[in-house]
Amino acid sequence: MKNNNTNKIIYGCIVLFVFLLYGNSIKNNYALDDSYVTTVDAKTPHLRVEKGIKGIPEIFSTHYIESENQSFGYRPIVLTTFALEYQFFKSNPHVSHFINVLIYAITCVLLFVILAIMFSNYNIILPLLITFLFIAHPIHTEVVNNLKSRDELLSFLFGISSLLFFMKSIKLKGDWKYILFAVILFVLGLMSKETAVLFIFIIPLTIYFFTTIKLKKIIFYGFIPLILLIAYKFFKNLVLDDSVVLRNFAFFENPLFYELDFFKRIPMAIYTFGYYLKLLVFPHPLSSYYGFNVLPLADWTFISVWISLLFHVFILGYAIIKLPKKSILSYGILIYLIGIFPFSNIWVPVVGIVGERFIYIASFGFCIGVAYFLLFFFKIDYSNVKLKLNKNVFKIICISILFACSIKIISRNADWKDELTLFRNDAKTNNQSYFLNYLAGSALHKESQSIPLGRDKHLTLVESQKSFKAAAKLLEEGLNNIKMNIIQCQL
Repeated sequence: MKNNNTNKIIYGCIVLFVFLLYGNSIKNNYALDDSYVTTVDAKTPHLRVEKGIKGIPEIFSTHYIESENQSFGYRPIVLTTFALEYQFFKSNPHVSHFINVLIYAITCVLLFVILAIMFSNYNIILPLLITFLFIAHPIHTEVVNNLKSRDELLSFLFGISSLLFFMKSIKLKGDWKYILFAVILFVLGLMSKETAVLFIFIIPLTIYFFTTIKLKKIIFYGFIPLILLIAYKFFKNLVLDDSVVLRNFAFFENPLFYELDFFKRIPMAIYTFGYYLKLLVFPHPLSSYYGFNVLPLADWTFISVWISLLFHVFILGYAIIKLPKKSILSYGILIYLIGIFPFSNIWVPVVGIVGERFIYIASFGFCIGVAYFLLFFFKIDYSNVKLKLNKNVFKIICISILFACSIKIISRNADWKDELTLFRNDAKTNNQSYFLNYLAGSALHKESQSIPLGRDKHLTLVESQKSFKAAAKLLEEGLNNIKMNIIQCQL
């Protein structure tokens, strides 16, 4: 890693690989919820973004979503990037998609850099393998293709950048310049999306695993992001209008919003853990939205709940036991669990019940685990810095995994072409999703308005009607379930 030419080649390969996988997404148009962050058409203007640079002060003093009915969130960095885009390119989805891919490429380069620092005593094969597994994981197609999900991209980018500078500060024996950079980047992460709060745990955990500093200093570095979070919360409450209406949640977004018994949410949370693991291990089929009734409201009678519980208790136990030895697998498990826990429906129900974008950080820990097992299975001594990799079967397996994932990514990018393509495809894939059927019906009806009278218009309207009927049937089932719950409560 001391060879600058080698570093440049690796960085170039990472960027090239990202654009090979996501290059076809640049030609896509606007899709699901992109109107939240920019102007997608004349009928739905984003007034703050359309002001360009002049609108930035207003963006920093208002909620992320501002409407007559509801206002919520605070992600000024995300809206600022779209305001700058509008200033120079107006409404141009292709520029926006290019920037999303570029942010992802930069993230993956920085991920390799931080991994190379973390695993500086190991062979370069370890950080390289983790990085390329991360790049090629199909679960990331939503955060890259969905412009609204730029908040996840930026939050993680600033989070790992902050971690990088904290590590550099430690390597250089407490250089305050790097600590200042780390502080600024962490705050930018919070202002992109509060998912960055997970780095309050990831930063001290990483410092513990991959440095030799004493516990007191680890606690010191851990307190910095915690104090920053408190200051950020105070600042946010200071600048935002607390008289606005906050977001209301519909039943179809997650029935658990209407489940007041905390203990009844526990088996569903365990089921959610298992479903996320399934998406990470076998990311097919993928969907832009899940919600009611894609996932069942699991209870303790579900065998999958018990399998998920046993598995996750086992890996948590393993991670804790191996914590003193600073095992790489232990670190990967803990990052995975930290990344999943907030989105498991245990404390707060999640919009959509599950979401691919929610496990963006967790996938980092998962890729560490996969890389570890691949190297372990093929008995590759990654602790040998001068190791020359001669195992062809290992190479074939790794290339096969990356190739299969690449095909899935390129194919999934095409599904995000526009709203009609996305909703029509995903409603067929997840035909039990009320909201996807409704969105597909709406998109098809809108499309029919631009088709001249004739056979094509008729078929489009028939398909739209079919989607609406499916949505109505699913909604009726949901209402009946609510009635049954009310009756049971009264009894």
